[in-house]
Amino acid sequence: MVNRTDAPTMQAEKASDAFANAPVCAAFNHNASQLAVGYRGFPLSVWSVQAGTLIERCKRVTASKQQGQTQCNWWGVDQLTWNPVTDHVIAVYRDGCIFKWHPILSEYQEAQSAADEVACSRDGKLFASSNSMGIIQVWNFAYFTPIYRLSSEDLVTGFSFSPHATRLYDTRSTATAINVWELNNLLQFAESGDLSNNAASSTHQSTLVYQASETTIADIEPITSLLASPIRSVVLHG
Repeated sequence: MVNRTDAPTMQAEKASDAFANAPVCAAFNHNASQLAVGYRGFPLSVWSVQAGTLIERCKRVTASKQQGQTQCNWWGVDQLTWNPVTDHVIAVYRDGCIFKWHPILSEYQEAQSAADEVACSRDGKLFASSNSMGIIQVWNFAYFTPIYRLSSEDLVTGFSFSPHATRLYDTRSTATAINVWELNNLLQFAESGDLSNNAASSTHQSTLVYQASETTIADIEPITSLLASPIRSVVLHG
């Protein structure tokens, strides 16, 4: 026997002369009370899971070239995640921008940076983005600035922070193993206690200056066979 309960149904409404099409990405916040959904040809929307009602749609303030005034428009979102501490949505626009947005407080900030994937650290202080050029950028969430950059010719297929945000793990399209990075900037960031996750901090200058660093990953050919010599300290690999 299967017990069923009446669950609220989330139905997208018409917005800005567009109807909700197929969802392309979705994510729950830290306690699963809210659901963020990115649609094809429709604005990013955040829903109340319990009530099944719309909380807010993401509006983007852009400058009108014809009238010289600002107007609110919606833009398509390809990828998104939540900050588990502040309940901001971190997402990627299709025109090569990454942004953070709080659906209840209506706080918004964006930066010009092409990205295909985003992930946030458990403590909410850092997030990372990757793009099709094989580049991973680590960002200071509060001040929305990159603090580290990993470059490689291999496409990034997945990445994640360690629980204490002192390491970064990634997998690459041509690799047969997981890369583990323990970056000085992450250690320095984790040890400092001055940087706050307060959403309002995005309007202030940081009291600590972190110089953005960069590491280029050398191309490593995958090993498909391995043979050790029985009489000498020699290993043959192919």
